[in-house]
Amino acid sequence: KEPDFDLPDNHKFVSIAPVQEGGAKKWTRYIADYVRQISEDLILFSLDDFFPTCPIDFDMFNDIQQMMDNDKKIGRFCLSYDASNNCAHSKVLERQGYNVVSINKGAMYRISAQPALWRKDYLLKFLDHDWSPWNFEVDGSCISAGFQEEVYATFDPTFEKVPTRWV
Repeated sequence: KEPDFDLPDNHKFVSIAPVQEGGAKKWTRYIADYVRQISEDLILFSLDDFFPTCPIDFDMFNDIQQMMDNDKKIGRFCLSYDASNNCAHSKVLERQGYNVVSINKGAMYRISAQPALWRKDYLLKFLDHDWSPWNFEVDGSCISAGFQEEVYATFDPTFEKVPTRWV
């Protein structure tokens, strides 16, 4: 339902269903139906319980977007330090001022609802189920090993060189 408070001017409320049926087990289904309507190929996706704590580093973000535009095998790019901190990974390359790692196939939480830039068709592979948020992350991480798309993240042990920070 529409919130009973004012949203900032740069926010908009979108209802993805008139009623929620199926509880948390249908969480992905509602989002998948909405995502299919989006015309963009790349989508910034995150749960609504993560809040940005500083401005986006647009130089880094734009570089990441350009990497995804140039390499269609990148399905997801984590925009926080979550994936590089919590998943097994290997160093891929040095970018101007930051490092990028590939998250290993089979790593738990390779797929998560942490803030990330997703290729829409890749995101739909995980949303097009009747899954809870937990299934999305746990089952999604398991099945992602069978897909050819890669999952990348920035890597900096100091947690300074990341495009976004969230709590």
